[in-house]
Amino acid sequence: MIKNVKVRLNLDKEEHRRAYEILSHADRSISQFVTAAVIRYGGYLSEEEEKERLLREISETVRGTILQMFGAALTSGQVYPVMKKPEDSAEIAKESGAIADDFLENF
Repeated sequence: MIKNVKVRLNLDKEEHRRAYEILSHADRSISQFVTAAVIRYGGYLSEEEEKERLLREISETVRGTILQMFGAALTSGQVYPVMKKPEDSAEIAKESGAIADDFLENF
């Protein structure tokens, strides 16, 4: 079965003119050239869509984890001391390390 597809190029537009020049100087038929281009470009779109989906999924997971952590911290009633003297810094650093470890374990 053969399907006809019409393409209208406006040679006043730079991109259309470049496309026409490429098609008119191609070393194969326009059908073969367009078929190859669409197949390659179509795969590109699918790949880009997959990347976008993965980024959305990662973003949602990180956002959810952070909300869970901050929500748990806010509802636990735990108060973190404000560092008033240099001796407190070691204890606060240890607590911060534990919090960071908990955060990283969720991934």
